[in-house]
Amino acid sequence: MDYTALFKAIVMLFIISDSLGNLPLFITLTLKKTQEERKKIFRQAILTAFTILFVFALIGYLVLSFFDIKLGSFAIAGGLLLLLLGISISLGKEKELITSKSMAYVPMATPLIAGPGAITAVLLTIQTSSWLIAVLSIIIVFIITKLIFWKAESLHKLLGKNGSILISRLSGIIVSAIGIEFIINGLKMTGVIA
Repeated sequence: MDYTALFKAIVMLFIISDSLGNLPLFITLTLKKTQEERKKIFRQAILTAFTILFVFALIGYLVLSFFDIKLGSFAIAGGLLLLLLGISISLGKEKELITSKSMAYVPMATPLIAGPGAITAVLLTIQTSSWLIAVLSIIIVFIITKLIFWKAESLHKLLGKNGSILISRLSGIIVSAIGIEFIINGLKMTGVIA
């Protein structure tokens, strides 16, 4: 097994799923919930996001093939959405995107944890490394995410309001940069640039 590729896949998926950066937003969305209700919502969000990414690892290429979508095009689309999300997070506008009553599924599970960027990352990992590395990275990232959400209250108190905002804004910049990398890779994959 290529441990360097696994490490890169884990880091990429962890940064894109942005568990630490999304934590303040998730806590804000669930402020009026009890601790048990919050934990239940977090569990539902994690399980749903894991399922989305695992299903895409299994049949993502079939779905793209059925609609005749090239991975490069999907990478560009995912990159554009990541870029927009990253800019929105950096500017503190991500809360304007939240309107759903079923917050565990939308926006928590998708698009925040398992959005187009994470799906694209999984598909690119399969293409550049292997299916096993993609699946292992999904499992490891979701174990880390579960631990982060399990300790959400403690982490939020430790970071404080300003620390949480700082982490969120920095994550927004990183998500934007990853989005640009996805766009560049997608343009290369489609042959637009060399």
